Amino acid sequence: VDSTAIEANTCWPSESALIYGFLSRIHRLLKQQSAYTDVEYASKLVERWLKQIADLHRTINLLPARPGSVAERRKLYRRLLAIAEKAKSKLRELLNARRDEMKSCCIQPSLRIRVDNILKQIDTDFDEAGKAVTSARARVLHAQSVSASEKVFSLADPDAYMIVKGGREPVVGYKPQLG
Repeated sequence: VDSTAIEANTCWPSESALIYGFLSRIHRLLKQQSAYTDVEYASKLVERWLKQIADLHRTINLLPARPGSVAERRKLYRRLLAIAEKAKSKLRELLNARRDEMKSCCIQPSLRIRVDNILKQIDTDFDEAGKAVTSARARVLHAQSVSASEKVFSLADPDAYMIVKGGREPVVGYKPQLG
């Protein structure tokens, strides 16, 4: 019996894209909850940091492979990670300041379920953003190998995994097991 990989419906993972994706989703979900709970949320500072992270991500992606590009990529990642840590801390602070109010507001049960799901997704995104930051720091800044179990591979699919088998091309997907 031989195993095969099933490709996930996801783009090739890069830590800069994942960090930006998780942090911007947290920001967007915090805005979205206000429509259900009337708990206000806005942060121009976080919006500015997210724009800077998006710009750095774009620059990292467009960086050509040439002599000196590794040092340049490391420098860009250092800036991106510093801004990402600040944005993550600020988002966590803003959430913690409002969480009790979000949980205690009197809303319809169907909206309560939505708000609870939003808060659950935000908590998951904080964890995943933390994993992506840690992975990027080790891999890019310290040139260390990071095991696949310590990485995040998809913004939308937490079950997607990097599959490398023999001399074949790596695949982001699933390894089905049949019994």
